[in-house]
Amino acid sequence: MDDTTAQLILFAICGLAATIYYGIPSRTKTIGIDLGTTYSLAAYMDPNDFSLHVLPSVGSLVTYLPNGTAVVGRSQFRRKFPKNTIFEAKRFIGRSFDEVNSDLSLKKDGSNQYYPFKIVPMDDGQSIGFYIPALDKVVDPIGIGSEIVEELKRRVDAKLGHRMARKVVIATPAEFTSLQKEYTTQVFERAGYKVTGTLDEPTAAAMAYGLHRKPNINYVIVYDWGGGTLDIALLWIKEGNVQLLSSDGDRDFGGANIDQCLFDFLKTKFLPNDAKCPSHVLLSIAEETKVKLSKHDKVSARCGRSVYTVHRKDFEKHCESILDRAIFSLERLLETSKVKVDDIDAVVLVGGSTRIPSLRSRLTRFFNGKKPLTEIDPDTAVAVGCARASED
Repeated sequence: MDDTTAQLILFAICGLAATIYYGIPSRTKTIGIDLGTTYSLAAYMDPNDFSLHVLPSVGSLVTYLPNGTAVVGRSQFRRKFPKNTIFEAKRFIGRSFDEVNSDLSLKKDGSNQYYPFKIVPMDDGQSIGFYIPALDKVVDPIGIGSEIVEELKRRVDAKLGHRMARKVVIATPAEFTSLQKEYTTQVFERAGYKVTGTLDEPTAAAMAYGLHRKPNINYVIVYDWGGGTLDIALLWIKEGNVQLLSSDGDRDFGGANIDQCLFDFLKTKFLPNDAKCPSHVLLSIAEETKVKLSKHDKVSARCGRSVYTVHRKDFEKHCESILDRAIFSLERLLETSKVKVDDIDAVVLVGGSTRIPSLRSRLTRFFNGKKPLTEIDPDTAVAVGCARASED
């Protein structure tokens, strides 16, 4: 073999290795990620056939094991290592320690009645941090978020079968300040991504349905009811541009309120003082029952020595005041915005709590028979919108 042939073979081998590592040019270059308070997920568009791919969600919690290893999304570790498991870190990003201390009434050591982990100031005395006993150090919300994004990155690479380019389109809550958006960008940068676009979450949800491309769509309501909060946004769409006109909601109102309502209901039906059905187990069963009732008219709930069949109509009657409350913020938003119900061209649902049939019926009645858009899983709408925006 002469030197020229040897060089050509070496060049081909190097080219093949680079292709395997980086992916061929036609493969996905940018993904969309929804870094959520409770769950996070990634989505991407295949540039070859423009098909959409959504990966399974991962819980937005990070547990530091006794050996210091960070594990993402394992809810069982939240019970086993409560002081070393950080969740809902998104609620703290970009906020000052004084602000959080005022909201949560923190004790001197950082403990509080809302979270099992300790919330303390960083070295600068102002930024928020979480004390991790397993590490004997303080980690900031950006660090927690980057661990979650790293897990999503590993899953995307495993799905694609190659290491993809590190470009991402992200979304942030509509009410986030510029500082909170900047810190969210830092989360992705610390995880090795380059942020090529940042959308408001309501805008991303509307783009998931391609509403920005439809000429007959102007006013859009994005109704986002998750596990802990209700956020409603009014959008104006014109010639492909999406503008957030106003927003409203309830920061302490979400699926957890429904869980508590069902908990109270089941507690009256089950045997009292059942050692095999402690409160934390019953609350978990209440949540499972809520989810099942969105698909079935009746569900058998079992806890300890008790079994009870919950009918959807009984659930709706018992929790009627909560379901009614889910409409109040919507009424207030339209009233303050001086927009009529009949002016709304589309209603987009986001968040797992919007799966509740009674809520969907209420929304349909509120909008005079106009049904909300439900073709896209409400838990994935934001990530899907980010993925589609990456291809625009």
